[in-house]
Amino acid sequence: MILNEHIENSGLKRKYINEQLGISKNTLKNWCESKTYPPLDKAVQLAAMLDVDIKDLYED
Repeated sequence: MILNEHIENSGLKRKYINEQLGISKNTLKNWCESKTYPPLDKAVQLAAMLDVDIKDLYED
């Protein structure tokens, strides 16, 4: 659930993130619930959008 915190802290809307990354809302939901993880290319983009280090997108 760490990704949820980063999204909330960024102030970005989920819809905007979905559009920018070209992903569905279900994909982002799965990432936020740690059911699946973003592929490296999307993780790099997402980390930049959220202004966090890429390793901060993944729970320990």
